[in-house]
Amino acid sequence: MARFAFHPGEYLAEELEERGLTGSDLARALNIPQNRISEILNGKRSVTVDTALRLAQWSGSSPQYWLNLQQIHDLRIVEDRIGHEIRRTVEPDAKPSVANS
Repeated sequence: MARFAFHPGEYLAEELEERGLTGSDLARALNIPQNRISEILNGKRSVTVDTALRLAQWSGSSPQYWLNLQQIHDLRIVEDRIGHEIRRTVEPDAKPSVANS
């Protein structure tokens, strides 16, 4: 089942718009190259741990917020691409996992 995968850059673009800032403004505030922000805003680059730490410091959020957005995006992309193949070819273990307890 396909679910839309919002890229973290879409959330970041909304944040910038609400604050009346540009990608260049944010790059200067985070002390990173402008092309890193531009690529994130355009969905061409993932939010790394380094960028998540900087975004959290700047926005007053947590690094985990930005990393979770990226992880959800990545999981949905891969699920849409190969999830059916994984479900078809990987048999669940009959023994319950400790993680599912």
